[in-house]
Amino acid sequence: SPWWGARAARRIEDGIAAGLVCQLRAETRALQAIAKASLPGPELRMHEEGMFIQLLLPPTTTDLQVAELLVAAGVKVAPGSIFGSTKNNFVRLATGSVGREQLRMGCKLISQALPKPT
Repeated sequence: SPWWGARAARRIEDGIAAGLVCQLRAETRALQAIAKASLPGPELRMHEEGMFIQLLLPPTTTDLQVAELLVAAGVKVAPGSIFGSTKNNFVRLATGSVGREQLRMGCKLISQALPKPT
């Protein structure tokens, strides 16, 4: 609506929008750092200011198996195959919609639920 457009334009002009973007970037960097420190192994694909992480999986498991396992453990993830990816075997985690403690708990559940390498 015109009212929301005018309000957004005012926030851009007065610099409030830029401040909010800086806060969002700082929070996403913090969330990605928590995930990087907490998740098992080096097999993570992420951007430091991104809101998603790809947890690459060993070829001995499928994304659907791991997604089922993690959902049963209480962690919502998406199997990579729903994104049309055939090159990599992964599950995708969203970090943009959780708080820091919720992310720490989710990473702990993931670490406990994933099969250990043999």
